[in-house]
Amino acid sequence: RVASAMSQYLPMGVPRHFTDSNLYFAHIQSQLTPQDRWEAQPSRHADGRFVLMLDGWLANREELIQALLLRSPRTRLPDSAILAAALLQWGDAALLRLHGSFALAWWDTAEHRLLLACDRTGGRALFYHQSGQRLYFANLLDTLLAHPDVPRELHAERVARTMFAHTLDLAQTCFRDVAQLEPAHKLVWTHEGVQVERYWRIDSHRRIRFAKDGDYVEAARALLDTVVAQSLRAEGVPLCHLSGGLDSTAVASTAARLHAPDMVHTMTYRPDAASSLPRPKKDRFYDEWPHAQTVVASYPNMVAHEVAPKFDWETLEQEYRAKVAVLGHPRLFFMTSVMGAESARLAKQLGAKAVLTGVSGNATLSASALSYHPYTRLGELPAALADVWRRLRLDASPSNWRKAAGCLLPPALRHWRDHLRTKHAPWQNTLPVREAVFEQIDMPSVWQDHIQGDTEIPWQLRSRVRLMERTWLARSAGTAARFHSGYETRDPLGDVRLAEFCLALPLNQFTRPGMDRALARRVLADRLPPLVLNERRVGRSFPEWFDWLTRSRPMFAAELDRIEASALGRELIDVPRLRAILDDWPTDATEADQHYQRLMWVLGGGVAMGAFLRWAEGSNQ
Repeated sequence: RVASAMSQYLPMGVPRHFTDSNLYFAHIQSQLTPQDRWEAQPSRHADGRFVLMLDGWLANREELIQALLLRSPRTRLPDSAILAAALLQWGDAALLRLHGSFALAWWDTAEHRLLLACDRTGGRALFYHQSGQRLYFANLLDTLLAHPDVPRELHAERVARTMFAHTLDLAQTCFRDVAQLEPAHKLVWTHEGVQVERYWRIDSHRRIRFAKDGDYVEAARALLDTVVAQSLRAEGVPLCHLSGGLDSTAVASTAARLHAPDMVHTMTYRPDAASSLPRPKKDRFYDEWPHAQTVVASYPNMVAHEVAPKFDWETLEQEYRAKVAVLGHPRLFFMTSVMGAESARLAKQLGAKAVLTGVSGNATLSASALSYHPYTRLGELPAALADVWRRLRLDASPSNWRKAAGCLLPPALRHWRDHLRTKHAPWQNTLPVREAVFEQIDMPSVWQDHIQGDTEIPWQLRSRVRLMERTWLARSAGTAARFHSGYETRDPLGDVRLAEFCLALPLNQFTRPGMDRALARRVLADRLPPLVLNERRVGRSFPEWFDWLTRSRPMFAAELDRIEASALGRELIDVPRLRAILDDWPTDATEADQHYQRLMWVLGGGVAMGAFLRWAEGSNQ
């Protein structure tokens, strides 16, 4: 039954099994890298004492091969063989030496010890259920739930907590007694029980100082080249997301430089031409295609593809249900599902198995030294004052003075100001759930933890670390989407080595008088055209959101009827509030922009939550 559930996601693969008196392993090999054709898992090592299963790939293969003195032909050496050698040599400490995306199971037949682990950046996930001495696990939640001994019972409070996107808590899934192994975590099972622990945290106290300013640029360029080059090891043609900002262009341009003269393909989202957009703003631009084209024109081996999704409710609904089936949790943005469908269609057409993105760039290479983290303690005020000084040296306009003053408000005054503005608790501005549910999931404590952050991290770095860790968690939450899309998303700018390097640099490498994101602009000066390099505006993804939402109003009204027909839907979702939003509709896209959270997060999120509940409850409506 479990093998059958696995096969529906990898229909071309053949399940392989391993059993002994204490264990059953089942594995289907995906063909992601050139070396995967030589995989034969579950694999046995050290004269059969150890058994390994690996889902994923290792980025630093060459470094590991040299450190382990492996002599097998590199082109045919599968990643599982390198991983097994590392575990045999270094034990669990090997996890700290591995880069890439992986989830592993390592069984010691002599000690009756099982190690499960996931990489540090959310590239892979594992789900598990413990029942007494028994442990069930899988890298896909739907596969785990297919086992007859694993309960498929929704946990109402966990579903509601999942919708709070500011901070992600993945340790418990939306299903009762089913947990997820988060990034940088390991699980050890023995006859004495199960122990889960975090094996790594990013070092926020490390510091890197060079003698010359240009040395920071050269070191960052070398590291950028390394992480992108390692991410290019995949079957099929290289394919990169390409927007008009610094992050995706950094990855795509670097890939083109490294892969030349062979071709690198790019895909750029464009707004739906049939949709009305908000009035242009001086700090935003809506169509990133012209910026992307200047990058493509700089590289003869770069081929551009535009992805321009069209509104179609049936496709939206089908794609959303398919995504939640593999992810096992509600997706916040219901409307963007069709974008993933268009990306998957292009990747399949080109034969790409991996798509490179720059999602983590804002926390690493293109980070700003400006902290968007409010100070919550008096001892943090000096750092907050220094941050305001940097902000004003960057931009001394009246509007920035007002923002700077707001940053220095004491916590109590800030809370009072926010209450006057919205008349709601801050979490109510983004969550579609009923008031009673806020109390059940203790949202005041969740919000306070979100605002305060990890006080062990220096205040001026806290917002960057929070953004980095949230990005890794979001990646882990969405990694199973590859079973639906047919391709894996790789994020070289979120590599641990680049993240730790950037976090250790002086703040003046990132923000200087008149120039924010200064490190990225200097690093990328040798590979990006001036239009992209000097752009200070922000490209806006999915600017047609309100047009699509307006065309969806009749369907949303019907969705709310279905939510009310569900006992769990009525218990969790504030349907009267969602109906009030539907009735009080903005006149145009420009007005709607002022109510984005209310429309997309509350209304759109509520509809998405209802669709997830119907899927989980087995409804076909």
